[in-house]
Amino acid sequence: MKFFDRVLKKAGFMRASEVGQIIGAYLTNVWGVGVVPEKTYAQLVDAYKSWVYTCIDKIAKAVAMIPLNLFIYRRQGKKVIDLSWRAKFKMMDKPEQKYFLKQMGMEREEITDHIFLDLIHKPNAFMTRFMLWYETLVRLELGGMCGWYLPPNRLKVPQEIWPLPLTKYAALKPKVSTDLRLEYWDYTDAEVKRRFEPDEILLMKYPHPASPFMAMSPLMAQTYPYDLDLFLMQQQRGLFQNMAVPGLQLTTEQKMTKPQIKEFKDYIDETYGGALKSGGTMVFHSGLKADKLGITGREAMLDKVAQFAREKLITSFDLSEGKIGLVRDVNRANMEALNETFILECLKPKCMLIEEVLETFLLPRYDQGLTCDFELPDIEQKEIILKERKENLENFLTVINEERAKMGLESVEWGDKPWGAFNMVQLEAGEGGKKKKLPGETTKPEEEEEDEGKVVFSPDWAQ
Repeated sequence: MKFFDRVLKKAGFMRASEVGQIIGAYLTNVWGVGVVPEKTYAQLVDAYKSWVYTCIDKIAKAVAMIPLNLFIYRRQGKKVIDLSWRAKFKMMDKPEQKYFLKQMGMEREEITDHIFLDLIHKPNAFMTRFMLWYETLVRLELGGMCGWYLPPNRLKVPQEIWPLPLTKYAALKPKVSTDLRLEYWDYTDAEVKRRFEPDEILLMKYPHPASPFMAMSPLMAQTYPYDLDLFLMQQQRGLFQNMAVPGLQLTTEQKMTKPQIKEFKDYIDETYGGALKSGGTMVFHSGLKADKLGITGREAMLDKVAQFAREKLITSFDLSEGKIGLVRDVNRANMEALNETFILECLKPKCMLIEEVLETFLLPRYDQGLTCDFELPDIEQKEIILKERKENLENFLTVINEERAKMGLESVEWGDKPWGAFNMVQLEAGEGGKKKKLPGETTKPEEEEEDEGKVVFSPDWAQ
């Protein structure tokens, strides 16, 4: 193989290995064997239309609307540095988080004035906070990765944020050493070629099974469904654009010469060509007969195949048809379920990915112990929570103070023991297992207590 590479290189041709890759890709596309070759970033950007745009736009706008807050945690007045518990903490809902922090003896303190927040709100001279998150998510969903270029200031902390790749034809590739260490980032954009140090790029990416240094986006994983959807759209557009039939089929038993046929076809194309001119009325002569000619739904759009391709694309982005407006019959209950699924299965994992990258690689440059959280919408099902809380108290599974702790409330003096019946009087056993005297209750003699509840027969003459 090396011999053929040298021969082909001297002759001005590609290497044999590259020729083999091209032949393999050709066989894959023609005969359908193997796996479709991956698209370039430029091709992925060109696919940012139709349902791909609809899905990515929905996700990017939703994330860009969520505020990002900065926090530190304190235990007994000291800042908590070990954040290994944060992954478990993020999976809890808000009441559980409050209870968890109380059990750990920690308090969360929000930081509202910090240079990191200033950087997020104005990342560079051209972007706002909304634009930063929107463009970051677009690159993640299209190409599977987004690298934040962080040029430092004199204090060696980032002063700007630039999401890379910047343009359609740009490429950001890692240079890895033989011992699997990142040496530098190689960035090319047309005539611009530059190397970035590892700490100048903050990488956010979706994992690729081929290599930890590669990325894979939902669109890259759904190349075939996207191609099907694109080809069907092109077929439908071409059908209506090139259609030159005024709703009729013309036949005649007379023999027509080629010039006559050409003249008549040119007349039809000019007068009735295109979807906007179709369906008009014509007057025929010279033995021409008109038969109605319609376009079936199968010719205009292959519904089943189109729906299959659309569903594959939508689900690859962790969305549902109802969430992007394709389901008509959506009531309030369905919409709440759609929102809950959208937040839990789509937004929360993406936000968690970004949060962990920031907490691991960016925030320690400012100070230890800094954390950040996207303020996701509250999706607690209040009716279910209230019913569960009521059942816990009625069945003596928990006490008032335990339920108050889950809500983040302070404990009360009367909340450490269960409450039962007897007009909600708190039950407490006395010595020997006997009932304790309640306030205002008189003590009966033991004999009366034993005879209480018994029915004694007494004849009339004994009274």
